[in-house]
Amino acid sequence: MPINRHNQALITKLQALLTNNNAEVFYKSLCALSHSERRTASHLLSNVVLPEASDEAFRSTFLMLSRTEPKAYLVTCLKATCIRYENHKFNLYDPLLAEYAQGNPSSIDCNKVLTHLLPIAQTPEEATYLLNLFAPSGVRLRMAHLLRCTSLPAAYALFTEAQFAESDSQLLQEVCVALHRRGDTVGKRLASLLQAYFSLPPLSLAQPLLQPYQLSRLEGGYEAFLKIIKE
Repeated sequence: MPINRHNQALITKLQALLTNNNAEVFYKSLCALSHSERRTASHLLSNVVLPEASDEAFRSTFLMLSRTEPKAYLVTCLKATCIRYENHKFNLYDPLLAEYAQGNPSSIDCNKVLTHLLPIAQTPEEATYLLNLFAPSGVRLRMAHLLRCTSLPAAYALFTEAQFAESDSQLLQEVCVALHRRGDTVGKRLASLLQAYFSLPPLSLAQPLLQPYQLSRLEGGYEAFLKIIKE
């Protein structure tokens, strides 16, 4: 969406409202906009206004909008969160996310959070932390979220989850099939790793199974995992 004169005026208005640091007043001002203005405001909030806001204004506005009207504004807030993360203005251990999770968001809203934030996690620890907040129970659900991510941190987090599900060979086999069908190199390589590591029935995989000497390296943690996945 190009920033025209009308949009610039709306940006200025939204920024001025944020400066007052009153999230409730900010929300009421959004509600007073016309339908088309609210749609434009949502785009501007996610891409311009919230990414540039002060930490305090961002946190209070995130909580107000995502809790009061999540269907309209949760994704808006999450998009802004991703931009702030990329610009080193936010980290995934920020108390904001824990505070939001403590408000018991719906399963749909938890899914939205993980859909947006899991792919940007830069370490397996960040990925696991997000899962602990928004999918604290159910290894199948946690794996389903990780399967949608093609990043290496998510791949290692998925391997770790698989270790907790070691006794469920059917689930692990389903994960291998899903990884292979995903089609990316990391997915196919991880499917091969899981097959060999858990002695699962063979699949018709393009990637060859790993050798025992490679599997023994996995005890070395994430760095060792990366070397195997990238070989």
